[in-house]
Amino acid sequence: MKNQVNFVYDVNDDPNDEIKHWLFLENVRLQQERQEIAEEKQRLLKEKEAFEKNVKSQQAALELQEKKLCRQKELFEKQWHIMENELRRMARDRAAMEKERETLKKLQNQTRASAHSSAAGFFAGISGQAGLKKRYRELLKIYHPDNEGGDDGTVLIINQEYRILKRKYGID
Repeated sequence: MKNQVNFVYDVNDDPNDEIKHWLFLENVRLQQERQEIAEEKQRLLKEKEAFEKNVKSQQAALELQEKKLCRQKELFEKQWHIMENELRRMARDRAAMEKERETLKKLQNQTRASAHSSAAGFFAGISGQAGLKKRYRELLKIYHPDNEGGDDGTVLIINQEYRILKRKYGID
């Protein structure tokens, strides 16, 4: 107890005074305890308010984190969808490119085959050694890779045809 009241008793006093005195002291003690309980109640209310405030702030932080996580998940799913679409597009492009390559190779093979089958493609209308050599020089002037519009592949075809026709006319 904080403040205890003590009185000096006179032994010759009336016994009722002693009971009154005891009741008075008990009343004072009870008031002090009520005051301590009220102070404890106030302290607990303040703690409760602080705790509730802390809980609310943590809930708000948790909700914010959940929203952020949800936005990140949505962004990831959008990025994933874009990646899947791009991979599909790349696969289609790759397949189309392969088809185009195959078509180009077939076309090149057909061109080479047709050039080989008709050995007189560049030398059509030539009927002799002199005409063959003359046409060969003219063609090389036109299709030589060092000239504008020249091409290695065309020169190779010209050389092949020239060799075939040289054998045909017996030129070495």
